[in-house]
Amino acid sequence: MKNSSRAKASTLAMGVAALLPLALGAACATAEPEASATATAAATAATSAADPAPAGSAGSTKQVTIPVQGMSCASCAATLKGGINDLPGVKEARVSLEKRSVSVSYEEGKLTPGAIQKKVRELGFKPGEPTASGSTP
Repeated sequence: MKNSSRAKASTLAMGVAALLPLALGAACATAEPEASATATAAATAATSAADPAPAGSAGSTKQVTIPVQGMSCASCAATLKGGINDLPGVKEARVSLEKRSVSVSYEEGKLTPGAIQKKVRELGFKPGEPTASGSTP
């Protein structure tokens, strides 16, 4: 009977270990309240108006780093990286869970820091002010 109890305990432990990442991901997604639709729309409109697309300067690569609030696990980081990489003009997105930021290399003329901030918001996170990291011709 002791072997049967050990087998049950082992099976239970494996089940808990398999479900733990899912539970943490779910907790992560609800850990911080999302902005209301009205606040998000207002912030998006303000960003779009303040950061129009650059005219005729396509070709050079720009780099920007944006602090991100609400990112607390590897699943959050993967969601953010995938979402940013889907934007037209992104060459590479690097997410730092430790620094709570995303660094993006993008083609000038195809994307703006404001558009990246907008995408961060759409993904359920709160972007900070972008900082230019450098550019290449």
